[in-house]
Amino acid sequence: MRFSLVRRWTAVGAALVIGSTFAPPAGALGELPARVVVIDPPISTQSYPAIDYGRKGGARDDRHARTSWRVVEETGNCCENYLTVTPDGRLLDFGGSFINYSDDDGLTWRQVQPLTPLVNGEGAIVTAPGGDVLGVEWDPYSGDHLQFYKFEADTQQWLYTEMPLHEPFYDREWISVAPGPITIDGQTHEYVSFVKGGVPKEAWFYSTDGLTYTAVTSKVAEQLLSGATTQAPLPTSAGGINDWAQANTNGGMTALGGGDLLASPDFGGDWALLDGDGFDWSAYSFADGSQPAGRFQVDSAGRIHNVLPASDGASFDYRVSADGGTTWQATTVALPDGLTIEEIDFRAHAGVGVAAVMTHAARAGTTDDQDVLFKLDISGSAPRLTRLHFVGLGDVGSTGGVGNDVRMDFQTVAILPDGRVAVSFIDSTTNGPTATGGTRVTPAIAIELDTTLGGKIRPEPEVTPELGAPYASYTFDADAEGWTTSGVPTWTRQQPGTKTGTDDAATYSFAIEGPTQYVDNMDSALTSPPVATDAGLAVLEFWLRSDTEPGFDYVHVEWRAGEGGWQGLAQFSGRNETYPGWSLVTLGFDSPGGDVQIRFRFTADQFCSALDPLLCGGEHTGARVDEVVIGTQAP
Repeated sequence: MRFSLVRRWTAVGAALVIGSTFAPPAGALGELPARVVVIDPPISTQSYPAIDYGRKGGARDDRHARTSWRVVEETGNCCENYLTVTPDGRLLDFGGSFINYSDDDGLTWRQVQPLTPLVNGEGAIVTAPGGDVLGVEWDPYSGDHLQFYKFEADTQQWLYTEMPLHEPFYDREWISVAPGPITIDGQTHEYVSFVKGGVPKEAWFYSTDGLTYTAVTSKVAEQLLSGATTQAPLPTSAGGINDWAQANTNGGMTALGGGDLLASPDFGGDWALLDGDGFDWSAYSFADGSQPAGRFQVDSAGRIHNVLPASDGASFDYRVSADGGTTWQATTVALPDGLTIEEIDFRAHAGVGVAAVMTHAARAGTTDDQDVLFKLDISGSAPRLTRLHFVGLGDVGSTGGVGNDVRMDFQTVAILPDGRVAVSFIDSTTNGPTATGGTRVTPAIAIELDTTLGGKIRPEPEVTPELGAPYASYTFDADAEGWTTSGVPTWTRQQPGTKTGTDDAATYSFAIEGPTQYVDNMDSALTSPPVATDAGLAVLEFWLRSDTEPGFDYVHVEWRAGEGGWQGLAQFSGRNETYPGWSLVTLGFDSPGGDVQIRFRFTADQFCSALDPLLCGGEHTGARVDEVVIGTQAP
């Protein structure tokens, strides 16, 4: 009881320490029922590229992939979404004035509304033990409203309270919950929730019922009065609720289980540890004396997860510890070339063996930002990167903070019960209403649906054969030289061609290029006339320039003997190595003798042809072939 006055000081007491004016009412605030209404936000399905890293440690089984997402707009505000998920799969967003939630993966939505008219607010939300959900909302434009929300699982009701007196300008509030048991003044509670906002965020409101926030605690104030320090492993506790009650890591409030909580500095000082047995704060360092750094979560197995962005923002370390931070298993994850982290958030769910790190990254040399999701397998002792997802087109610049026209103030991510995720992202297609009745670019939610694997990123290296004596050669400069085409649209003979690997406007090639030729769902072939060959090793050589959707749209190179079936020689997807130049390709095959034919077959799936540049982060131009030679293989 020696610090009971500090633990339960009123907000006026808090002002003496941190220099702000507080005067909340002394008693509990009256709870009010909120109404729930059906809303109809804009919903669409979009597809974005991904990379699947397979099951091996190296890059030999890495594959291109494409993930479909359900995109939901207008559930947040101008600048942010704020997500959480419950164990039964309810997805909630409290980025704007109202809590919006969906029980069917974002197909239909409901909104929780207070009786008080709101104008343009922002919120924060977290899942609590026992099926409860807790939230806080601040709306400065409707009379400086600060409201606390609770979904009460026992009664299946949404309730809220008004907090009329609080720190001025309660901007960007954060919420966290510490699952218990947690003891305050001799009374043990199932959980305690914490809310902080304004500047500085050192005075935290806390509640033992999820609605009444009239008590205040401060890490710095208690450390100044007690001088308490803890140098030890983090005291984590296992528990199924840990996978669900994870707060947004930007708030710096990490529930450890068993009533304990780790907090990053808010007003100077050290990291701090809340001991749930006595509700006491102490300055915290690990057992080796080092200070915590980065973002933290604790999973249902009681393991600590730590994300440490590099100083240059080009990568992050993902670390897992099963002994309170004494030892770590780590992996370094690099962002795609040219991207650096601006915003980041993550969750770690031991129940499904998945961690999700969501980044909002700046693209070097442009003003655009790209949202990138990293999924990791945490089912073992060491984390392993499994997939990288590009989310959105990455075609707008968006910076946090008042005064920026297009904003994303922070990232948010939630893991669904089956291991899929919901994230926030922003691009030129995500829009929301303005206060004056117009629209502006705003963040939206993307809910992961399914992923289709494409071709290998790094195919097995092969020995390149050498061309000997030619059987036939084709330049296409005068005419088609006996080659035929099939499919609609199809290959056409056009300028430029090449002789040396660079464009030659005076020569011709066969091409499928541009939005009138390179379309979705196509299959077109360019086939040679029969070429007489000897029995034995043969070579096909040609110049290729290609720019197709990697892993999904291909130039297939095939051959056949006589009227037999077509056999694959190679397939090319994405850009050739010297693009926008041409690459000389040499392939070998074993001819049975007699006539053989060669064909170049161009196939495209249902997305990301030259028709779809806005949906796919830029235009893919197609492919060209020229200077085809069929001959013997040199000894």
